[in-house]
Amino acid sequence: MKPRLTASLAAWGGEDFTEVLKDELAALGPDALPLVTDTGHADARELSLSLIRQVEVDGALQLRVGVFFQQILAGCSCGDDPVHEPAYCELELVIDKSDGKAEILPVS
Repeated sequence: MKPRLTASLAAWGGEDFTEVLKDELAALGPDALPLVTDTGHADARELSLSLIRQVEVDGALQLRVGVFFQQILAGCSCGDDPVHEPAYCELELVIDKSDGKAEILPVS
């Protein structure tokens, strides 16, 4: 099921669009965002988002978003396991302007 980013769609073209988009994406939770890690798995409790590109084409908004998060690295069962380390990935979003449904894909 595609998430709906209706608040972001309503804010499109306004000064607060970036902030509304960041808030709405963060509210989706970790399962809705395909955060890519090198190793380990994503801890999406504290996301920081950066809007890289925004374009309107054919009834949709196409966005690229940079996501900063923590990844959890499992190790050798040492005293300091698991280890958290900073991670970054980019996501491509396509928001349908008719209903706000968003397709969110990792950028390879």
